[in-house]
Amino acid sequence: MEQAVNLLGLIVVWGVFLAIFYFILVIPQKKEAKKREEMLNSLKVGDKIVTKGGLIGQIVAINKQKRTIQVSFAKGIVFEMLIDGIAYPLKD
Repeated sequence: MEQAVNLLGLIVVWGVFLAIFYFILVIPQKKEAKKREEMLNSLKVGDKIVTKGGLIGQIVAINKQKRTIQVSFAKGIVFEMLIDGIAYPLKD
C-alpha cells in the first residue's frame, strides 16, 4: 500500500514538472514561431529586409512554393535566398 502511495506521489510530481515545463518553454516558443511565420508571410516585393547574415537588401521577387526570394543588395546584384534567411524587415 505504501509503495503505491509513493508511486502515485512520484507521478503527480512529474506531472506538475511537465506542466510547468510546457507553460514556461513550449507555449512561448510556439507563439514566437507563429509571429515569425506571420511576419514572413506578410513580406512583399519592394520591402527592405535584413538577412540573418546582416546584409540589407530589397525584395525583387517571391516564390511562395519554393519559399525563396530574390533580393537586390546593390544595383545589378541580385541573390536568391530562402525566406527563412530573413532576420527582420526594415521599417522606413
